[in-house]
Amino acid sequence: MLALAALLAGALLSCAFTSTAGAKVVLVGGQQYGVEPHATVLERATYFDPFTLLQYGGGPIMGTTATYAIYWDPATLRPGDPGAPGKYQGDWQQLIDQYLHDVGANSGGLGNVLALTPQYPQANGTRPAYNSVFRGSAVDRNVYPADGCTDPDPALNQSFACLTDHQLREELKTFVAANKLPVGMGTIFYLLTPPGVTVCTDEGGAATGHCSDSTKERPFVEEAASPSAQEIGEEESYKRSFCSYHDFTQNAASETILYAVVPWTAGTIGSALQPANRNGSDCQDGSGVIQEPNQDGLSPEGTYDHALPDILINELAAEQIDTATDPLLNGWNEPLSGNEVSDQCHLWFEAPPVVQGSGSPDEHTGAGHFSNQTINGHAYYLNTEYNQAADYYEYPGLRCELHDNLVPSFTAPNPVNAGDVVAFDGAESDITLEQSADPTPGSQPQYRATFSWNFGDGSPVVSGPGFSGPTGSTPLYASVFHSYTYGGTYQVSLTVTDVSATAATYSQQITVNGPPPPSSGGGGGGGSPGGPSTTNTTTGAPAASSGGSSTGGSGTPGIPIPSPVVRAAASSRSLSQALHSGLLVNYSVNEQVAGNFQVLLNAQSAHRLGIQGRPAMGLPPGSAQSLVIGQAILVTTKGGQSSVRIKFSKRTAARLSHVHKLTLTLRLIVRNASQNPQSTTVLSTFVLHR
Repeated sequence: MLALAALLAGALLSCAFTSTAGAKVVLVGGQQYGVEPHATVLERATYFDPFTLLQYGGGPIMGTTATYAIYWDPATLRPGDPGAPGKYQGDWQQLIDQYLHDVGANSGGLGNVLALTPQYPQANGTRPAYNSVFRGSAVDRNVYPADGCTDPDPALNQSFACLTDHQLREELKTFVAANKLPVGMGTIFYLLTPPGVTVCTDEGGAATGHCSDSTKERPFVEEAASPSAQEIGEEESYKRSFCSYHDFTQNAASETILYAVVPWTAGTIGSALQPANRNGSDCQDGSGVIQEPNQDGLSPEGTYDHALPDILINELAAEQIDTATDPLLNGWNEPLSGNEVSDQCHLWFEAPPVVQGSGSPDEHTGAGHFSNQTINGHAYYLNTEYNQAADYYEYPGLRCELHDNLVPSFTAPNPVNAGDVVAFDGAESDITLEQSADPTPGSQPQYRATFSWNFGDGSPVVSGPGFSGPTGSTPLYASVFHSYTYGGTYQVSLTVTDVSATAATYSQQITVNGPPPPSSGGGGGGGSPGGPSTTNTTTGAPAASSGGSSTGGSGTPGIPIPSPVVRAAASSRSLSQALHSGLLVNYSVNEQVAGNFQVLLNAQSAHRLGIQGRPAMGLPPGSAQSLVIGQAILVTTKGGQSSVRIKFSKRTAARLSHVHKLTLTLRLIVRNASQNPQSTTVLSTFVLHR
């Protein structure tokens, strides 16, 4: 046990932490709050424990979210004080407002942490979908009331005001009523205060206060073996402090007002504020190094503090997730610990995947420039959020995620003869939200992704849940078996619909060796005109192969030449980024091939947008007419995996630049380098958001 404790302590001190302490439901002075505490090494060591499942408490969740940002930033501190400009700088407001705008513009996308919320449903089936609208921001210039609390350390924070949650709630109700703003369970008000303002959920003070400030900056190093009484007091003050919190109140008409308070906890490094020694990294990921991906040099007032709100943006993301899933603090949380969704990844000891930027500290701020989210074309650094679906299905099994993956996949069998029973394994698909729990305390997962198979031969579509529940009695549709009666080329498609009702399709062509359908005279796949071909499809154990003769590419008996095994999928999710830099496509091949990528747009949509292109030929029967709006050549000398960027013409990019959501199809057609070349076509549909 001692060896294990020493090992854990060493790991805790050496790794880069990924998320703040999360939003715990706590009781302070008889009032409940969903609090985002600071990240501390000591807390991580104390609470190191296996993940515990969140449970549904019976309360409502938010199906949609409309957000307002309100900056309470008086022009004068108190009545009678000399006039002074507000302390919440315009470039700070712009960065925060841009983030909230981007969240709204990218609403419905899969590429950021907000896409993970639909796995937490309400009892009536309503899910907190990533359906967000930014209603705008405003500055509240009303003067602050007299201090309602005592700052635990006013010198450290250079506090000029200490406001209680009660004072903030009363001001919010006044401001909302004065401006006739809509309220209710679909709206979140973010209330932000500038540097120097301390917020407490009680009366504050160094001994017992629960505040945004504390008597200690950040206990990142290991504590002394025998701490003094002062050190113990500082540690406790720090543990009671927080980065943000969410709660609810009611107006005079008894209407619910949901709000989240985000005080200035971003520190002051790089600014003209003194003392410039506060590091806000413990309100970001707790690693000790703040990340400011939007730092772009001098701010308008000549300092290097432009990107300090990058730390606060992380709090906005966590509060939106926690408010959507637990708005009245009786939705989704962990009853014993009080953990909300964002709190579950407090214990995840791996650095967030970095998609771009530099970790080299800026010489003026000491901040890195890493980002792990691109939302509407802008870079952000957000903490991972809890993916409870990973506790129900082990692949991919990541319980702390930065985005939602939905990538259907299967490997086509080959060679295939008429009469063979062949398997299609969709379990290789990457599906983040494959399962989610029934909203009943202690329940097993009841909601599962649906797998739908179209074998392209006129047989009925096979559809159902992908994996069985705990009893094992539910049929499996992630992996299926099928038998083709006639030879030909068939387009096999797998459509996966995850628990958020998002769907994606992956298709491949397979060639079946055997006699053609009686009426087709040699043809290409799919039964006689009088009805569907006779097929045998099962979802249980595989049947034995019926054998059958094989013919080579020349028509003489022998082993047929297999078609190349190919996979391709668009990894871009941002439309603006794809238009600027090209659509990023990841692909893999098993041998030397030559072919081309095509990006297809529905012909009706193209006509409406004024986009021209050549018609896409050879699509599967029943497919909508499409135009080729982008293409790239593929030539390989061996098998392997890589990526390619498909550029759009300037005219096409200009036409698409104002579109908010775009559905496209990626087609890859390749053939191998054998004496009798065999071809493979891969089709997949994807969605880009502005």
